[in-house]
Amino acid sequence: MSEPESRRWLVLSCMFWLGLMQAVGWVTYSANPQIASEYYGFENAKASIDMLLNWGPIMYLPVAPLVGYLIAKNADHLWHVILSGAVLTATGMVLRLMPNILGLRVTSHAAHACVHLGQALNGAAGPMNCVTPSALAALWFPSHQRAVATSVAWRCGDVGGSNNQREVSAHVNGAVMLLVQLVAFGIFTASLPDSPVPLSGAVTSSPSWLIAWLVVASVAEGAMAPMVYELSAELTYPHSEGVTGAAFSWLLNFWGFLLLWIFPLVPSRYDSLMMTGTCIVSLLLLAVVHAEYPRRRLDETDCQTTELLPSTGA
Repeated sequence: MSEPESRRWLVLSCMFWLGLMQAVGWVTYSANPQIASEYYGFENAKASIDMLLNWGPIMYLPVAPLVGYLIAKNADHLWHVILSGAVLTATGMVLRLMPNILGLRVTSHAAHACVHLGQALNGAAGPMNCVTPSALAALWFPSHQRAVATSVAWRCGDVGGSNNQREVSAHVNGAVMLLVQLVAFGIFTASLPDSPVPLSGAVTSSPSWLIAWLVVASVAEGAMAPMVYELSAELTYPHSEGVTGAAFSWLLNFWGFLLLWIFPLVPSRYDSLMMTGTCIVSLLLLAVVHAEYPRRRLDETDCQTTELLPSTGA
């Protein structure tokens, strides 16, 4: 592997870990809300844990447009943006540890303030990890490696990347991943003991069975994200990947933020049915998208022209 090649994959590996750490920091408390609530002694446990999770989209919405603007204005700003995200994530993590470092009571208001401020700073780092993968892939990688690069930066592996030479890959593979989610969520919904779907009695339910289908749906969702980002960059070309990523991720977090408020208003037995319905709506919307790849075609044409230049000059 040549030095430029190894360097670009090193950069991509750094992006992978930065995004992973930011995501882990975001879900720390909601991953096991009972332990977190007991440890910090929250007066209103559910509201406090929900707020710690909500800091993600709350901070994402105002920061994402700024990130998109900076990347679109100057490609050199990409590294400043990524570095700023790393600093925000690290600062947020340290702030969450300050009560322990300073010997404060973890049940005190000061400790709670440190935890919330740390989560807010970590949430502000979200756009700097989610908006930048497509721009990073366009800046550092050739067209046939962009899907893989975006997938790795998104911590999703190279699912679908091996076929990215095909013009329909991002569109078709995204639809396939959505279909996998729909099937997985559908089986999960039908398997729940209190499922509103009449077929629930026909499926034998067990915790391991339910968890298995949730894992399948989650993996499919993670694999689909980079494909949709790459497809968005193609459809909106010649607009900057930073602007496209910011707009797309802003809408994603906006609707996610709305769902965080809507879900508590819906009976819990309908949660899984809402997930299934979301997949159906997404598939219908994706079906009407006319996929075009002008950016990739232009890059491939430029590469072919460059390859012919030496022989032309001879």
